Parts: sequence; C-alpha cells; structure tokens
Amino acid sequence: MDTVLIKNVINADDLKINNGGLMVVYKQLNADEITLNGPDSKLIVEEGAILNVNSIKGNYENIVYKSNQILPVTLISFSVKAFTPSANLLTWKTAQEKDNSHFAIESSTNGREFKEIGKVKGTNASFTSEYTFEDKAPVATNTYYRLKQVDFDGTTTYSPVVVCKAEKSDFRVLGRELVFDGQFTGQIKLMDLNGRIVFSEKLTQQNDYRFNEKNKGGFVLLIESEGQQVHSQRLIL
Repeated sequence: MDTVLIKNVINADDLKINNGGLMVVYKQLNADEITLNGPDSKLIVEEGAILNVNSIKGNYENIVYKSNQILPVTLISFSVKAFTPSANLLTWKTAQEKDNSHFAIESSTNGREFKEIGKVKGTNASFTSEYTFEDKAPVATNTYYRLKQVDFDGTTTYSPVVVCKAEKSDFRVLGRELVFDGQFTGQIKLMDLNGRIVFSEKLTQQNDYRFNEKNKGGFVLLIESEGQQVHSQRLIL
C-alpha cells in the first residue's frame, strides 16, 4: 500500500489516491481536485490540519476528519447543461457543510466578468447535499458560470468555472434588428425585468424585424414558433 504523509503546506493541481493508497495530512493541503480511486483508497486529515479542495471525485466517503473544528464546505462536483432551448440547468454537490450561509450563482459571457443571477440557501449538512439552479434567461452566446460560497461571517470561496456552449441560432441580433437565416413565422415578445410581457408581435415569413424606438431598456427576448418557446436571451435596446 502506498502511503503519502503531508507534513508541510502543499499546493497541488490534481491529486490521485490509487486503490489501497493512503494519504495523511498533518499540516495543510491545497488542491484543485482530489480523486480517490477504488473502495480502499483513503485520505486522513489529522487534528488541526487543513484541507482546501475545489472538487473531490470518487469515494469521498473515505475521507476521515480527525479534527473537531468547523470544516469548510467541500464541493464534490459542479456542472451545467442546456435544460431546454431557453434555460440552462446547474447542478452541484457538497460532501459536508458548516457555517454555509448560501451559494450565489454568477454568470458571464466572457469567463472574466461575472454578475450574480441568483442565490441558493446552504443546508449545513454533515452528509452529501445536492443542489440545482435553473438559469431561465441565458445569453445567446456561450455562458460561463461559477458559484460563490458565502459563510455566515461573510467569508467567500469561488468554485471552478463551468461553461454551457450555445447551439447555433437561426437568427442574429444586430442592434435593434433581428435578422433571421431564412423566412421566420412565429411570435416575438419582450419581457421586462419584473416578468411582464410588454411587447408582442406575430411574424409571417419575415427575414428580419426591427424593434420600435419606444422599446428601450433591458428586456428578455422570447421567440416562439408553432406555439412553443424556442429561444430566450437577455437584450438591451
């Protein structure tokens, strides 16, 4: 059995503990990801030691904490997928939580500048917790997401960034104009930030459409075809 003893502060990217392997943390281990392969892999965090990790894969039940101190939130997984043509579904899982006020969900169109789009209250459970959040108005381009975990004392920790790649749209937004790839028949709507439909118009075999100058501000553009919503995105006119 391979045994690794961590007696100093160690910073690592990805660590793997093979089946039958043992890793003991006496001081501090900072890692992006730890993978425990097989049912007999084991990670022990000794009294007073610190384990900071963004993601744990494999048999996370084989992590043994010998400390009675408050443990951090341990994020096991975080992912996103296109749930419907007009919504992205985020899911994440934690191994245990202490002093976790909430998760703030943040999104970005470029992976650098993020803004908060929602919050989910933490469970503070000592067992595995699973969370979901639905972004009902993703942008038309690729959308990047991250979690900001907030403790009750205001301390924050960020998750790794995940991305949901947008499928190719059959139209483009150019300023105040919609340009369709071919002739479009359906309905377009504008919803304000309070969820109210403030504009609606039916189109029949049109190649493009220009919004009236009266429509100014931030909206969610909704596009329907054959009675079904096929697209939504944030829009500033």
